[in-house]
Amino acid sequence: MQVFRVYFKVLKKYLSQWVLFIGIFSVVLLMFIVPNSVKEQISFSNKKCSFAVFDYDNSEASKGILEYMSKKHKLKSIENDSTEVM
Repeated sequence: MQVFRVYFKVLKKYLSQWVLFIGIFSVVLLMFIVPNSVKEQISFSNKKCSFAVFDYDNSEASKGILEYMSKKHKLKSIENDSTEVM
């Protein structure tokens, strides 16, 4: 019980320093939080990309992927699959 009483005596003695420390910490913390929350939020914008596909597999899965991709993006057609044309 004596240790408990001494603990609170020491705590009471340094109470003003703890309040000062917590106050400075709170001010510094708010200086970093408030400016970041006020900034305008960056919004996501959906963009459509052009793409080309050479479907050598010609399976149901590849046709489904191609159909899904053409809903979201622009499908371009290329005459042949040579590296110069790509």
